[in-house]
Order: sequence, then structure tokens, then C-alpha cells
Amino acid sequence: MNDPALNSLLQWGIQNSNPATIAEAKAQQRNIDTDEREHFLGVVLGTAGTQADTMLERMITIRNRNSSLEDRVKAFDELGESIAECNNPDFMENKIDHNRWNNLLDKSLQKKTDVKPLGEVTPSLWTLLLEELENVEAEARAKAAMCVKAAVENNSRGQEKLFTLGGIPKLVELATQDTSEEVRKKAIGALSSATRNFQPNLDAMVQNVPAKFKPDSEMDASDMDAITGFINQLKADI
Repeated sequence: MNDPALNSLLQWGIQNSNPATIAEAKAQQRNIDTDEREHFLGVVLGTAGTQADTMLERMITIRNRNSSLEDRVKAFDELGESIAECNNPDFMENKIDHNRWNNLLDKSLQKKTDVKPLGEVTPSLWTLLLEELENVEAEARAKAAMCVKAAVENNSRGQEKLFTLGGIPKLVELATQDTSEEVRKKAIGALSSATRNFQPNLDAMVQNVPAKFKPDSEMDASDMDAITGFINQLKADI
């Protein structure tokens, strides 16, 4: 079986059978990430693929414009749940593995799809998610904002990644200018989670909101009451 995760764990098992190499084997075991162990168990038990595969499959469905809106909305909901439950935040941030994506894409080709294999510029799942904030369909934009909220809520790494990728200005645009009330609500929810206890995101939000929302003084990301009051102003304008 040509499965990298399985081969890695089998190699560890062989090495661990030799008492002389136990210390080295334990070190290698620590280098096998959570996702690989999960995948190994899936192979042994004959169960579904890894959490990472599930998230990529949902993203392929989301990006397949030949899928019905109903199927894509369902995929967004399932992706949001997976993000909230994800125990390996590196997966959202790391570049997507070409082979993994293309293998899953090959499976989806049994259905009609317009999703392309990854090119030379390899995105992360974060990058693909933020692109969906530009979706022409309002329901898809709302669901994308919902997934962003799941990725940053009580998650400083997610908040930092959102800031690094420049996602705050787009969320502010959706929260204050989108023609869909539902999109504005979801974008405001994402901003609320993104800015609490993370000053760079709060500063970026204040910088990008229309003049009528500008606070009279600087805001502190640790001041929950002040942030709640600011967010309530955005909600009141919907």
C-alpha cells in the first residue's frame, strides 16, 4: 500500500521493535502529526478519510460552480463545523499539498466539476476561504464569513492569519456595504470574533470602517465592552 502516513507509522513500529532504537523511534513518533495518525486509523479501520481530507473535499464542492447552491451551502456548513473542531491549526495555514488536492479532485471528477488542479502558486485553505468572500452569490458570501468566524473565534493564530492575509478590510466592506442583510450580519459576527484581544485586527477594522463609525478615541482590544458597543453600532446600521 503506497500511503505515506501508513508507511511512516509502519516504519516507526518496526524501529520500535528494536530496543536499541527505542529512543530514536520515540523521537520520530513525535514528528508524526495528528493528521497522519488519524489517517492511519482510518486506513486500519476502513473508516472515512482524515479531517484534512474532509475539509479539502468540502472546499472542492464549494469552488465547483457546477454544484447546486444547496450542495455548496451544505459544504460551507460542514466546513465551518470542521474548522471549529479542527485540532491541527497548521492545516488551515499551510500550503495545500498538490497530490492530496489533485487526488481528491480526481474522485470528484466522477461528478461534473469545473475545479482545476493546483498550479505553481499553491494556496492555503485560508486563502481559498477568503476568496469566497468575493463570491457573486450572497448566500455563499454569508457562509464564507461564517467560516471565517469559526476560524478566528478564541483563536489567536487564526486572528493573526486573517490579519496577515488582509482579510479585515474585506470583512468591513461586507459588514457595511453589502446589499444582503444576511451577509452583513455574518461579516459583523466575524469581525466581532476577529478583533477581541487582538489589537492589529481591531486597528484595521477601525481604520477601514466608514467615517460615521469612527470612534472618538483609540480602542483597546482587551476592552470587551467597548468592542461590543462598536459592533452593536454596525448591527444597528443593517
